[in-house]
Amino acid sequence: EAMARMYANISHSDLYLGQLLQELEEDGLADDTVVVHWSDHGPLPRGKRWPYDSGIRVPLIVRWPGCVEAGSVSDELVSTIDLGPTALSVAGVGIPAHMQGRAFLGDQAAPARDYVHASRDRHDEAYDMVRAVRDRRFKYIRNCRPELPYLLWIPYRNRHPILQEMWRLHLAGELSGPQQLMFQPRPVEELYDTHSDPHEIDNLADDPAFHAPRTVSISFIVVAGPKSAASIVSSNRPRVASSILCPTRSAARKPLAILSRVRESPFLNLSNKPISRRFPPLSVVFVGCGPTRR
Repeated sequence: EAMARMYANISHSDLYLGQLLQELEEDGLADDTVVVHWSDHGPLPRGKRWPYDSGIRVPLIVRWPGCVEAGSVSDELVSTIDLGPTALSVAGVGIPAHMQGRAFLGDQAAPARDYVHASRDRHDEAYDMVRAVRDRRFKYIRNCRPELPYLLWIPYRNRHPILQEMWRLHLAGELSGPQQLMFQPRPVEELYDTHSDPHEIDNLADDPAFHAPRTVSISFIVVAGPKSAASIVSSNRPRVASSILCPTRSAARKPLAILSRVRESPFLNLSNKPISRRFPPLSVVFVGCGPTRR
């Protein structure tokens, strides 16, 4: 029943999007409008509210007649934080220096990302702290509260039929293998090869084969100190000091931004001069949908 409801929501979302596209055609605006469609997150239990790919790898579709080839596919790493500056870029509006994210389309498109970052913190009544970074192949996850269970006490989620069935099977001892992952203790570190293990089941963090220098190299952008000077902390394992990814109470006295809180200055318009507009004036329609599957 829960899966049927999810697929019904997807069908409803597709129908609504089709109606919007039809209205653009009827109004003669289809060729002058950029349409961007993306999803919210993956489904329970390991998608919504988790930095695994089942949660953060969501659809992103762009229709821009004359600028984006129909049917083309890009493997560029994009974060939803990039949607704001991208909207300004395609509209020919300068991106403010304080805006986070990178434009991936338009006159002000920045070079492709090497990494995307994700985090998990408060969810309803439950508090957590998880940080993740991913390149095109590897995903590194840092559980800053490894003493907590995976399945925190969240009444809204606990009432979901999928979670209730999972708990029933767990208590009956009928789960095995990867089915038991959410009921096992959390490791401090998780590392996955998303090419050979797209569902992120086999944790490689303690595998000696991945401890050699330069086998996996992931960088974290950190802002610290009164002048908010940017620094990059690299890790070959990757292993990063807990004071960086999981600041202690004493460390919290300093302004500290974890992961991608820095907007790199080479991509900013700091001159206050108007950005050149190579594209004709157009409309931008951003369509974000909730309970859709990747």
